[in-house]
Formats: sequence, structure tokens, C-alpha cells
Amino acid sequence: MPSKIIMRSSRSPKSSPLPVLLGLFAVVALIAGGAFFLLDDGGIAGSLEDNSSGAMTLTDDGGNGPSTEVSAVKSADPDRTKLAVPASAIRAAAGHLVAAIDPGSPVGALAGRAIDTDGLPVADAAVRLYKGSALTNVSLARVELPNFTMTDSKGQFVLENIPVDRNYVVVGEHIDYALAEHTGIVVREGKLTSGVRLLFGPGATIGGLVTSLAENPIGEARVELYDTVADARLKPADRRPWKIVFTDPYGRFAFEHVSTISIKVRVEAPGFESQTHMLSSALQAGPTDQTLTFRLANGMELNGRAVDDFGRGIANVRVEANALKREYQGNSIAFSDDKGHFLLEGLSTEYPYQLRAEADGYSTKTVPQVRVADGTVLIEMQSRGAVNGWVTNSNGHPVTDFAIALMRARPGTEPQLMADLRHFTDSSGEFVFDNLEPGSYAFEARSPDYAPSRSEAVTVSRGQNQMSEVRITMLKGGTLKGLVLGSDGKPVHRALVSVNANNFVDTPILKIFAALAPSAEVVVRARTNAKGRFQIKHVMPGTYQVAVKHSSAAQLIENDVVIIEDQTLELELRLPVGAAINGRALNENRQPLAFTQVQINQKTGFADSVTTDKNGLFGFENLREGLYSLSVNPERLNDKPVAPLVRLVYATKSRREVSLREGQTLDGIDLYVQQQ
Repeated sequence: MPSKIIMRSSRSPKSSPLPVLLGLFAVVALIAGGAFFLLDDGGIAGSLEDNSSGAMTLTDDGGNGPSTEVSAVKSADPDRTKLAVPASAIRAAAGHLVAAIDPGSPVGALAGRAIDTDGLPVADAAVRLYKGSALTNVSLARVELPNFTMTDSKGQFVLENIPVDRNYVVVGEHIDYALAEHTGIVVREGKLTSGVRLLFGPGATIGGLVTSLAENPIGEARVELYDTVADARLKPADRRPWKIVFTDPYGRFAFEHVSTISIKVRVEAPGFESQTHMLSSALQAGPTDQTLTFRLANGMELNGRAVDDFGRGIANVRVEANALKREYQGNSIAFSDDKGHFLLEGLSTEYPYQLRAEADGYSTKTVPQVRVADGTVLIEMQSRGAVNGWVTNSNGHPVTDFAIALMRARPGTEPQLMADLRHFTDSSGEFVFDNLEPGSYAFEARSPDYAPSRSEAVTVSRGQNQMSEVRITMLKGGTLKGLVLGSDGKPVHRALVSVNANNFVDTPILKIFAALAPSAEVVVRARTNAKGRFQIKHVMPGTYQVAVKHSSAAQLIENDVVIIEDQTLELELRLPVGAAINGRALNENRQPLAFTQVQINQKTGFADSVTTDKNGLFGFENLREGLYSLSVNPERLNDKPVAPLVRLVYATKSRREVSLREGQTLDGIDLYVQQQ
């Protein structure tokens, strides 16, 4: 092992885009074909009850076991989240979306314990909460919640005020261990879900040697470790190394406690070329120890200049040089100065590089086959386009405070929202939407007193002097109101009423892609009051699906609901009685499989997952009537990780078909995993 490992910084792991994503989705598709996971937003309603002592009264359901009343003191240690934590113990949240919490949503809590592989408590571990996906546990498909805490001296932790939902993931981070995770957690209304376990292990060690071509060791070389899966969501300019070390005098380095399955290691040293090696263990049970050897040739410099259409220098252009070889990838990054000049260092003379230049207001420019020997390189960048627009109401008066969402327009199809939403304030309702690639676009205006309203499609050309013009007239829209009743005819409080595209089917795949490529889509929904009533104003005229969720019933879906401009539609919605399935996950010796994932799905696209408790018990509630398939997909057996292909075999062998009637509770369902 190296005699000197210097930790200089720490960040969330990140990725190399296309090859990693292709491999990732190949694995996801393979597992999903036999395991049937899901990402669902639950919609179980309720609230915590505050008593006079300042404690919150919770029902501890022990995961899926019988309920008992317990009391957990609220904010027992209000300063816990302010504790000083080593930077390398906590990954930054880059690469994750952060959820916006609905202040009116029902909440619950969860509690657990962090231990190491010897069963000893892990104190002062950072504990974060994510909304996960039952289709894949890859971090790309997760949304981070603001809930955060630290484990105490006994390794225990409590996370409070969590919106009622399913498929939560708790992630533990500690400087002395690899990441620990517990997936498939269900949070119920006013209840404390206990039994969450974070098992901390050593993880993998990625080490190696850095030398010159003459095999002389290179000391003080900078070695960076990236998580390529987490990086796939980020723009190249936003990617940062997870960890950085420097080689010792003998050229040795090591990264300890590595938990990610897909990484790249980059090395740079003054006077030598930069190199990057890619590593993946996507089809293995988990990350494995790796030894890398970097043999660096002498590094050279490449001068260049980035200019616009008129030959003027462009400042702050990010220029990245990449050369892909069979054994490794060469890489160098530079930024242009005020006159457009840049200097790329650490390049080899043995092979050509591809240059990629990016700057705000300009299209990305790629220059293939550039060699150091070619001398100074000139990168000519083309300016993007812009649209000039005006927003008024139906009376022709300007709307002075509004947001504009960008939409991709294509002939014969509805415009698609993109992840670009900008706010404007102007007394005349005017806006300029710039930095657009040439193409066809539509624009959606949003303001609190109006329904979202769209422009006609326009074509955008290059250059600020070629601006197209759009005009958007904002309408008041229609109003949807109504009453939600239970199967007993009584009003339902805090039911979640959502307005979706007509005939919408909420599948796990759609949710994963929404997490991977978020858009500026508007979520139209409301919760019922104590009398079971709801009202949603300013709905864009059209035909919709109305869906209702509540913890006491199965989901209700009504299609072909027509909203008309300046009219009110009133509905009475009666929730069906939910069905339930309870059972156990067992091994071939009929021993319970604790903390193991169980999936349920239908051919309609519905799917869900939960994690068994310490006794191997699981349960699914509020199901609609129909035929379901159940299977076990163990991530770990005997506290050892299981490879994805083996998990697929387990899921296939354990699968069981179950038919449910409305309101039926089916107990005693045993699922067996036959170990290899």
C-alpha cells in the first residue's frame, strides 16, 4: 500500500455518458424482465399528531409487522444536523434531483441502526433519504429529499417529517466505510417505520502505480476518481471528481472504500500526458479491488483560440481534448481568456485528439483529428438564436409577471416540454428567450392567475439579429372541483387528486426516464379538505384523466374528463376498497430472508416493491383488483451482495401468480428463493 495518501477533496461520484448509460440500461432491462420492480408515488395520506409534551405520537409498524404505540421525542437533538462532519464522509448532492416537499402532504417517520460487518455500531455516519425506483437501484433514478441526520453513539438514527410514500432509499456515508443502503422502504401516515438497517462494509480498493514510459515512478501525480453513473446526468462542465489523492515518491496511490460500480480514474502530472482508465463491475455482485498501471509519455502543450462568426475572440470557452485508445483515454481541459486564447496541457504526440468547445450563447463545436504537431488550432463557433415575445391576457392587457417554458415542436405531434423554465418581469409583457439552438420551438407562458397558455410553433435561426417573434394570449382556463368519498360514503380527508394526460399510464419506466431527463412539466393536483372537497383552478382547456389516491383505498382513475374555458366542472369521486397481500420471503430451508426486496407487478404496467423486515415478512396494501405476479429479488444473501444476473434467476424461480378481488386481504403467501 502507498506510504502517502493525501486526501484533497471529496464529491459525489460522477460519469462518462453514452457507454455507461447503454450498459446501465442493458442491465436494467435484463433485471426488469424477470424481477418486476417499480417506482410509485404512493399517495398514502395522514399526519403526525403533536401531544402536549412536545413529542410526536407514532405507530411503529416495524416494517411490516404488527403495530405498537411508541413515542419518539421530536427534535431530541436539534443541533445534530449542525455537527461538523468530515467532508470526505459526505458526498455532495450533485447528480441528484432535490424533491420539493408538498407542505400539505401527510407524513411519517423512519428509524434504524447503522452497523458494520462485525455487528458493531457505526457512529457519526451521515444519513440521507432518497425517493428511489423499484426498477433499478442505480443512483441516477433517485430523487433526494431534504431529510438528513447523523447516527448517534449506538449507530441509531431517526428521520422525521417524511412524505407518506413507497420505495424510499436510506443511504449512509462514513469516511471509514463504503456507502451503505437500505431500499424499498414504505413510510405510512403517522407511523414510525423501524427496522431500517445500514450495513457498512469496507468496499473496494482502487490502487495502482504511475510511472513514465521508462518505468520511473512519478511522485505527486494528481489522481482523480469519478463515479461515471452519477456523472451521466451532469453537463461536462459540472462534473467533479469524487475523491482526489496524490501519488507517493514511489508513484503509488489508492482509493479506499469505493462503493460505486462504474468509475473512471484520471491521472495528470506536470510534464506528462494525462490519462484516464475506465472500470465497471455492473454485472458483478459489487465493486471489486482493482490495480491500475499508468505509464505516461511526455506531455506537450497545444495553443488555440476560440472565435465567433466575425473572428472575434470568445471568453470563457471550455475546451476539452479527448483521445480514445484501446488501453486508455487521453484527456485535457482548458478555458479561454478574454481574447479567446486557451492552452491545453498534458497531450501526447503519438495520437490525435478530438476537441469539444462549449460556451453560453454558442453551439457546441467539435473539431476531430487534431494533433499537437499541427500547431495553433482555431475553433470557429456559431452563435445560437433567440426569440422575442409578448404575453397578454384575453383583453389584450400585458401580463407583467410570468414564466416561460421551452417546448420542442415537431410536425404532426404535440410540443414536448424541455428542462428550460425562465422567469420574466416586464410592464409591457415582453421577453427575450435566447441561447437557443436553431430549430422549431413553442413557448408556454405561466402565471398564477391564468391557465398555462402556449404560442404557435416558430423557427429559430442563428444570431441575435435574426430573432423570431411570438405572441401568447393567456386564458383563465377552467375549474375542476368536487367531492371525494370512501366506499362507506363518508368524505375522505387529504386525498390526492391529480389531473393527468387522458389515458395516462404511470409506469416505472416513465418515472425513471423522468428522473433521468427532467422537464418543466406542471404538476396539476390538490388535496381534499376535512369535508372531502377539492378545487383546482386555471386548468388549460382539454380532455384529461383524473386520478385519486389515499391510504385507505385503492387508486381511482377516471378518463375523458373535459375541461372548458371559463367553466366549472364538478365531480363526485368514490374510492374503491383496496385489496392487500401479506406474506414471507424464505430460502430453500424455509428460513426467513430479512431485508430482501419483494416485487409485485401487473401486465398493465403497475409495479411496486417493498423490503422484508427482520422476520422476512412483507405486505402490499391498497391494491386494485386483478392478477398480480410476486417475486423475490435479493440484493444481498447472508450479507453478501448478489450479482444482477443471479438476482434475475432468483426472481424467476420465486415468482408466484396471485388473483385479487376488490377489498380482499390475502395472507400467508410464501415466496421461496432457491440459492445456487
